[in-house]
Amino acid sequence: MSELGNEVVVEEKGKKKRVSTEDKLQMLLDKQFERIEQLMDEKLNKLLLKMDSKLEYSQLRIWKSFEAEFKRYLAGYCNENCQ
Repeated sequence: MSELGNEVVVEEKGKKKRVSTEDKLQMLLDKQFERIEQLMDEKLNKLLLKMDSKLEYSQLRIWKSFEAEFKRYLAGYCNENCQ
């Protein structure tokens, strides 16, 4: 209760529910677990992007090797049969 001039103001305190130590620890563990899940998802996404880029690079190398071999084959075929 406090007084402002001639008025009396009654302040009601909200009832606080006491949280047990186990509940506090459980809440902290839940927050940490969520954070770990978030970090793992981020790391997994980065890893998948890296793997995709490596796969694309490997596919490109395979294609270029095939293309070079095919051009050599065509050049040899044309030299033998096109004259």
